Amino acid sequence: HYEKEIDDIDSKLVQLLNERAKRVLGVARIKRREKMGYYSPGRERSILNRLVKENEGPLSNENLSEIIRFILKVSLSLEKKLKVVYFGPPATFTHLAAMQNFGQEVNLVPAKSIAGFVASTYLRGINFLLVPTTLLAQVDASVGGKVGVDLPAGKNLIGSFYQPKFVYMDLETLKTLGSRQIREGLAEIVKHGVIKDKELFYYLEKKVGRVRNLDKEVAQFIIERSVRIKAVVVEEDEREEKGRRQVLNFGHTIGHAIEGAMEYKEYTHGEAAKPA
Repeated sequence: HYEKEIDDIDSKLVQLLNERAKRVLGVARIKRREKMGYYSPGRERSILNRLVKENEGPLSNENLSEIIRFILKVSLSLEKKLKVVYFGPPATFTHLAAMQNFGQEVNLVPAKSIAGFVASTYLRGINFLLVPTTLLAQVDASVGGKVGVDLPAGKNLIGSFYQPKFVYMDLETLKTLGSRQIREGLAEIVKHGVIKDKELFYYLEKKVGRVRNLDKEVAQFIIERSVRIKAVVVEEDEREEKGRRQVLNFGHTIGHAIEGAMEYKEYTHGEAAKPA
C-alpha cells in the first residue's frame, strides 16, 4: 500500500520538476533578451528561506535545504551552464569548495592565474594594463593579447584573445632576475630572430656576453626589436584565423608537451620551448 503511494508521489514529483524546468527555461529566454545575469544568489536565498519556513517535517530543515539547493543548481544549468574557475589543481580544498557551492552541473576549471582571463570575461570585458617584470613576460606574454590558464590536460586550454589597454615595461625590473629567468626570456628573443629577423639573430650571437648580462643598451635594443617582430605578426593574424601567427609557435608544440608532462614544475616555459 505504502509502496504504491510512494510510487505515485514520485511520478508527481517528476511532473512537477519538469513543469518547473519549463518555467526556468522561459525565465532564461527573458534573461537572454534583456541581457540579464543568470546567477542570482539573492533569489536562491529567498527561495530557500521561504521553503524552510514552510517545512512541517518529518524532513529536517537541513535535509530539505540540501534537496532544494540541488534542484536550484540543476535549474541554473538549464538556463546556462556556468564556468566556475577555482585556484589550484583538482581535489584541492578550493575544488571541493567549488563543487559544494555550485554542484557538478557546472564546468569546474582549475587555474593558476586568471587575471587576464577574468578581465576578458567580466562584464564582457574590462580595461586592464600589464606591467611585465620578467624578460619572458616583456617579449612574449605581454604582447599579442592571449590570456588563458593551463589545465592538467594541457597548456592554455582555457582562454581568449583580449588586448590590454597598454603595456608598461621597466628595464630596471630585469635587475632582479636570476640567470635562469634571463635565459628563458633570451630563448624567446632568439626564437624571434630565427623566424623573422636574421639581423637580430646575428646581433645576439655577436654580443653574447653583453646579452647574457642584459647590458642596458643591449637589453633595450633586443627587447624593442623582439616586441616589434611579434607585434607585426599579431597585427596580421590576431586571432590565429589565417595561419600566419603559427610561426610564433616555433618550438612551442613540443615545448608545451614537455611542460605538461612535467606538470609545469621541472622546466620553465622558455626552457621547454627554446629552439635548440
